[in-house]
Amino acid sequence: MATLSDAGQVYPARYDVALVLDLTTTAGATFTRDVPRILPTLFAAATAESTGFTGLKMMIGAADGDLLGR
Repeated sequence: MATLSDAGQVYPARYDVALVLDLTTTAGATFTRDVPRILPTLFAAATAESTGFTGLKMMIGAADGDLLGR
């Protein structure tokens, strides 16, 4: 849908928590999708950096392995 609606998109080459936090401010990211397993790491890093997620919307989804703790 983002491509069809001509929305700007940013794709980091690999998931790096510091990079994701930086992109929320420098690139003006307003939407992200993640799996539940990454959320504690992302929130801990944001707390350590005194950064927030104001205006950021997250879609959380999971594969079977994530739900089963694999």
